Amino acid sequence: MKKLLKLLLLVATVVFALILMFANTAPYTNPADFWVPAFLGLGYIFLVFINLLVVLFWGYHKKGYCLIPLVVILLSYPNIKKLVAFKDPSKPSEKVQLTKLMSYNVKNFDYYNWKEDLKARNKMMEHIKTEAPDIIAFQEFFTGGKKGWDNVTYLTKELNYTHHFFQPKITIKEREEYYGIAIFSKFPILNQLHVPFYNSRTNAFIYTDLLIESDTIRLYNMHLQSIHLDHSDQILESGDDQIIDVDGTKSTINKLKRAYAKRSEQVYIAQKNIKNSPYPVLLCGDFNDTPISYAYQSIANLLEDSYLNAGLGLGGTYVGPLPSFRIDYIFNDDAFKVVDFQTVNLKLSDHKPIMATFYLK
Repeated sequence: MKKLLKLLLLVATVVFALILMFANTAPYTNPADFWVPAFLGLGYIFLVFINLLVVLFWGYHKKGYCLIPLVVILLSYPNIKKLVAFKDPSKPSEKVQLTKLMSYNVKNFDYYNWKEDLKARNKMMEHIKTEAPDIIAFQEFFTGGKKGWDNVTYLTKELNYTHHFFQPKITIKEREEYYGIAIFSKFPILNQLHVPFYNSRTNAFIYTDLLIESDTIRLYNMHLQSIHLDHSDQILESGDDQIIDVDGTKSTINKLKRAYAKRSEQVYIAQKNIKNSPYPVLLCGDFNDTPISYAYQSIANLLEDSYLNAGLGLGGTYVGPLPSFRIDYIFNDDAFKVVDFQTVNLKLSDHKPIMATFYLK
């Protein structure tokens, strides 16, 4: 029995190591062509943790088998370092013009009261007022004619974001309700453009050219394909006896596959536009994907992840059952120096706001 148990444990060790190695291909495999690595990338942090436990187990028993997962973990370092920021925020050594940028998926300012907090919208606005970023990029932005919900007017008049670009993606004219993506700025907007994603009605990609003192920069705001999970997509049925819900599992997998494929098309459109920018580039937004993904890597091939340069820790932005997921990002090209990055522990939406403070070199 001991020999059989040892054999089974060894087989499990090899299997978990191979799965982690396979997951390492997720950032470089287009999910439109082959989607399995993308699924493994979603659970990457857990795969690393399992392999670490296996290392400790075999190490405790003084068996050389611990080298199997250990070698794989070492080979995985290029991906692992995307998950955790270790650098302390640096301080500029000279007097420079610092600019603070916030990116925030506000989930329509909780217009439909998902959070069951009737004051969620006011709390979000109060936080924005307190932080006072110079520029804000909103995903899932909402403004409406209903009393207290004219968010464009509030931001421009009350919070002094005198320049803005709002691109509605859904308009309900009879109720004067507008849903979309937006950039609000205290700096002048010289030019603006909406670059459509033809495979999505609601997701979007916009940019504004901003004049900061005598310099012009281009700020992109991107909201990549959402998964659109609902209660029918649960994998476990509720109740005292938890059983696999086959239909729910199939629905979830199909929605994930479609979302991965659409994001790969959307990020290709973004890549082409970024490459043609005549100005220094900042890009922020909700990617709906982790750092171990094709969408993230496609942008990371062109720009630097501000969080990794000036953040600290895991920096999870998703507010939900697995809050370790980082799916909201601010990227910059090498014309910028990022001196601070914050993931704000504010749970009024299903995303936390993120902020980067930077200056032009």
